[in-house]
Amino acid sequence: MRELRREAYADVIERAHETAELHFQVKGALTGPVEQLVQRIENLRGELRVAFEPLMRSICLAILEGPTREAEAAEALSKSVITANRALHPLEQSDEGVQAAYELAEVEFHRQLERFTASARDALSSIQ
Repeated sequence: MRELRREAYADVIERAHETAELHFQVKGALTGPVEQLVQRIENLRGELRVAFEPLMRSICLAILEGPTREAEAAEALSKSVITANRALHPLEQSDEGVQAAYELAEVEFHRQLERFTASARDALSSIQ
């Protein structure tokens, strides 16, 4: 059982870090030339769509593996990545305040990833 959970948790963490790297690139695009912003955000949104499905699949597996605390952390991670991804589209419109909303969503995603990682580590250390 420990090995199955370890694999499920590791897969979530690996895929979430891949997604986090793409979000890091979004932050870089926001500080780059305005002329290229829309195209760069569109490209990164496409890459995030590709990364999204495998991440969500691995999160669902972690939720099924449990236990409750880790399942709740995985669910919170799922919600935070959905929120961060949804916050990307308004960036293409360059509306006032959308960058701040995206940055808040991205920070929450990282916070939930850290929470899940700590919870998974604790769960695995308690299984002999």
